[in-house]
Amino acid sequence: MNEFAGYLMLGVSAYFSAYIAENYGVSPYPFYLGIAVAITGLILSLCLVNDTHSYVKKESKTVTKKESRMFLYKPLSKTLH
Repeated sequence: MNEFAGYLMLGVSAYFSAYIAENYGVSPYPFYLGIAVAITGLILSLCLVNDTHSYVKKESKTVTKKESRMFLYKPLSKTLH
């Protein structure tokens, strides 16, 4: 579902970028669409996404430094060997 939504929006944004470029010219009008999407995403993230700093702080108290290094080392060592 998430992958489908990503590819769908990629196609929709490509369509609208091509439409804008065809009707208004290649530069700079299609870039305004990208700027608008980036600003909208930033505003939505600031307003709707919860900060997880308190959860990270709580979990970091329960995990030792050795465990945190092993968390990355184990998958990497399997990949590299």
